[in-house]
Order: sequence, then structure tokens, then C-alpha cells
Amino acid sequence: MKKRLLRTLSCFLLLLGFCSTVNAQSLYWVGDGGSWNDDSHWSATSGGSGGAGVPATTNAAIFDANSFSTAGQTVTLTAGAICSSINWTGVTNNPTLDLAANLTISGTSAIFADGMSVSGSAGLIFTSASNTTLTLSNTAKTFG
Repeated sequence: MKKRLLRTLSCFLLLLGFCSTVNAQSLYWVGDGGSWNDDSHWSATSGGSGGAGVPATTNAAIFDANSFSTAGQTVTLTAGAICSSINWTGVTNNPTLDLAANLTISGTSAIFADGMSVSGSAGLIFTSASNTTLTLSNTAKTFG
């Protein structure tokens, strides 16, 4: 009986892990500057159409060469936000992330690119129980 219960529980946990992975999705910032919470700036593909939904706990927030078409654009968090990770690798045109409210990272990485700025009076909050890597200007540091 215990063996059967253990097998059933193992299958359930495996299925739960698979479902979590399937629901995880990267969302790409598009359309120059604006509010983080504006759905029209988030796409399911790099350079695609907005409207894919604002990042949540299981979504990676990605900023890349298709995010900003002109220099000096700002992404502003005016309300608390969350994502699994944030990655600015390959971003162009020297954008700014304005943390007017906290950004919670539920996963294990935050990568900021050379040439971009981070401003504001709020901060980043990391909630992962695992080690977290914060990459700033091509220098990675891991915090336990």
C-alpha cells in the first residue's frame, strides 16, 4: 500500500513539474519606452506584436535589440511587478529601467547590459531559495 501511494505521489509531482515548465514562457518587451504594466509592450516573440500579457512569476522578461528603436527610452515600474528572471542582453539604444516600484525576481538570474541605466527609489527583490546570479556590465556575481 505504501509503495503504491509513493508511486502515485511521484507521478503526481512529475506531472506537476511538467505542467509548470509548459506554462513558463518568455515575454519580450516591444514598442520603445512605457509602463512595465502595459500589456501592449509585451510580446510572445522578439519584435512581435504586443498584448501577450504582463510578466508573472513564471515568465522571463526579455529586452533585446528589437525592444527599442530610438535612444533614451525608459521602462517604468509604477506598481510592484514580478517575473522569473530579467535579461537585457543584446539591448540597444541605451534604455533606462526606472524602478519607481519594486521588481521581484522569483527565479535565479538578472542580467543587465552595458549602456543601459537603472534608476528610481525602489529595488530588486530576489525570492528564490537557490543561489541568484546578478550580472552587471559583463561582471557576474552569485549571491547565496
